[in-house]
Amino acid sequence: MTHDLIFFPDYRAANPYQELLYRQLAHLHPRAGTIDDALRLLDHAPPGRQVVFHLHWEDVLHRHLADPADAATAVHQFLAKVEDFTGRGGTLFWTVHNQGSHVGSHPELDRTLRQALAKLADRVHVHSLAALRAIRAELELAPAQPVVLPHGNYRPIHDPRSTDRDTARTRQGFAGGDLVLLLFGRLDAYKGAGALLAAFAEGPVCLRLVIAGKQIVPLDAALAALPASVQARITVHDRFVPAAETDRLLAAADAVVLPYRAILTSGTLMLALGFGRPVIAPDLPALAEIVQDGREALLYPGHRPDGLPEALLRLVELDPAAHAAMAKAAAATADLYDWRWIGRQMGAAIMDAAMHGRAVRRPVQLSVPAAVPA
Repeated sequence: MTHDLIFFPDYRAANPYQELLYRQLAHLHPRAGTIDDALRLLDHAPPGRQVVFHLHWEDVLHRHLADPADAATAVHQFLAKVEDFTGRGGTLFWTVHNQGSHVGSHPELDRTLRQALAKLADRVHVHSLAALRAIRAELELAPAQPVVLPHGNYRPIHDPRSTDRDTARTRQGFAGGDLVLLLFGRLDAYKGAGALLAAFAEGPVCLRLVIAGKQIVPLDAALAALPASVQARITVHDRFVPAAETDRLLAAADAVVLPYRAILTSGTLMLALGFGRPVIAPDLPALAEIVQDGREALLYPGHRPDGLPEALLRLVELDPAAHAAMAKAAAATADLYDWRWIGRQMGAAIMDAAMHGRAVRRPVQLSVPAAVPA
């Protein structure tokens, strides 16, 4: 039996996750495409050839559509095509990266979309047991439906051996006594934007904060509200950051800060660990399943307002030997998340879904309205 795999959406330009995963799945002939492409493949598939549609980041269907009616129409049309695809023998493999859309512009529509996908999917892939517990509280899954396989590290692309730390720090203007915090990606509400800036403003003056990545919500107003002396210790790279520059930012950093309010999967966590950087993060289940307080992370109680400020003080108080031990532990933890074994298991799970997945699929009535009443 042979396979063709269409993955959607294609986020490889911004996130190497798909590139690293599909390198290991060449035998499934992966390529980027849409549900229309998957349907066309299914139309022309010879006997014995399985067509798989691998869905990621499902909120791409509506997050960029401001008008509720347009968003609902896009979701309805997509689900109708997916139901046609699965009804004619195609395999739907859904990787759940987030617990709902980070943008949140159409929350009810997003929930309806996810509930329909849970019924249509042959397998639902999550990256941790904590993530599985979270989505089981949201979605009704058949016992054989979940696949739990972790997010791999980014070391094949971001190799710490390729960048000199001292050179990176000098070029970015950091002094020897500076402790550099890196927040990579968007400083959105779900990442605790306000809490991070407030904790940093209260923290010791040796701390420096680098925010790197294209921001959806401009940071100008939040930064302008801070004292000038605090603003002077913050560097913002509000743009897409290419791989080589990402490496230089990580090399210069002493820790990566992940002040999430909620999280299902953190690619930034795996990026930090792969570069041997300790992380500062709340003790959320999806993070605490991977890192341990005092080993490769400084974890703080996410429900406590003083949790993040205290974690920043703990970083400042670390002696060099303890900090080096945490960096070494971070790199060792990243070693566990190698794409080669993850890819083997993922390939087996996808082929199993193509062979046996329809046994878990349930009827679905597409209740997403084509238009939203005023």
